[in-house]
Amino acid sequence: MKIAFIGTHGVGKSVLTYELFSYLKKKGLDVNFVGEVSRDAFKRGLPINENTHINAQGWILLSQMAKEIEADIDSKIVVCDRSVIDNYIYMKFRFGKIDFYERLVLDWLKENSYDYLFKLPIVGGIMPDGVRAVDPSFQRMIDESLIKFLQDHSIEFYELPAGGRDKWLEFVARVVLRQRSLSEWK
Repeated sequence: MKIAFIGTHGVGKSVLTYELFSYLKKKGLDVNFVGEVSRDAFKRGLPINENTHINAQGWILLSQMAKEIEADIDSKIVVCDRSVIDNYIYMKFRFGKIDFYERLVLDWLKENSYDYLFKLPIVGGIMPDGVRAVDPSFQRMIDESLIKFLQDHSIEFYELPAGGRDKWLEFVARVVLRQRSLSEWK
């Protein structure tokens, strides 16, 4: 089973990813974690956010795929901080549609699809951390681009409620575990 948290930057995906990973681990489930790849790119000196370039975004997208494959080999459940969709949206926003990458992402979704995509809404302001962009208009534009891409390609996802951040983990756990026996994932 593969679960990904999607949404624009600064909305709480990383925190929720860690919370779900920890929750499932405490239940004794065989779970693995895929962290946010764009931070790895930033550490390597690749430009991200508004100033990214095509090679940086390509590296991020392909690294996400590689990390998901590795995690999937090692565990029955994979929890991802972002998805290939998010990574492509930043590329598409900056450079427009790139047929090769868009086909790659859509084919990836068919062959290695996420069992669950949870989209986080924009809630509150962006906490500056020296990595993520802090311009709220850029944040909103990425969010709108992501929603449009999901709708244009009929990609199913769960939208988390804007007013219930303290209930997000409970909501996600209920959705993920409602049709599954815990013993199935140990």
